[in-house]
Amino acid sequence: MFKQIPEAKKHCLRYIQTHPIKQKTDVVDVDNFDGTAELWFDNLEGLENTLNSQLYKDKVFPDEKKFLDHENTLVTIGNQVEIISD
Repeated sequence: MFKQIPEAKKHCLRYIQTHPIKQKTDVVDVDNFDGTAELWFDNLEGLENTLNSQLYKDKVFPDEKKFLDHENTLVTIGNQVEIISD
């Protein structure tokens, strides 16, 4: 549904969902999140335009409330610093 938002088509460069695997390791502690989403936008204005769009407000956000706990969702906005690359 998010992909149908015209502003998302224009401004969202990448959208990744990560779902945890069942396997565990003793090497690191893992939080008990049921998943993460990573959305890349061309700029902050693109993010704002997308989340303020009428389609997001009227259709997508109400649908998200069926499977996301928005009140307890953590959000970070930042820039990536590449440490290892090809």
